[in-house]
Amino acid sequence: MKKSSPSRISTFLAVLLVCICLVVFVGCKKSALPPVTEYLRLAVDGVVVNATQGLHARSSVYLTIGGTWAGGSTSIEIHNFQNATGEWTVNPNYTTSPRMELFENGTGYYAGDGGTFGPQLGNGKVTISYIDDNYIKGTFEFVTAPEGATLIKKTVTGGEFSIKRSR
Repeated sequence: MKKSSPSRISTFLAVLLVCICLVVFVGCKKSALPPVTEYLRLAVDGVVVNATQGLHARSSVYLTIGGTWAGGSTSIEIHNFQNATGEWTVNPNYTTSPRMELFENGTGYYAGDGGTFGPQLGNGKVTISYIDDNYIKGTFEFVTAPEGATLIKKTVTGGEFSIKRSR
């Protein structure tokens, strides 16, 4: 029987140790971003709804966040969005005011700027609490101006979202 030299055993042990470390560290590698459950939920006049379709968060000159549910949808726009966290409140300044929209059974309700087509309507605010290149998260609430034909106002409370961004 031939004896192994100490240098061959040391080399073998060193290679074995490197292999074990690779298996342990590569197997434990974590994703740079944890998985995020997308959601958009709100209460309309006290009735909780979950937008389960068409979730979107797009930004260019302005940020648009929205989604749909059976019988309705909502959309929020922030003009001149600077890709940062913060709070935006409905105000008379068209260039910085958010616009919130709610559609229920084919009728549109609005809060926020009327743009060049109308005056400031309703009231509300949106808060962006987290934003990066991939996700956006925040809260919102608003009371719409009276709808033209029926003069009905809608109150949206407890709005919250966490949505994957697209550009």
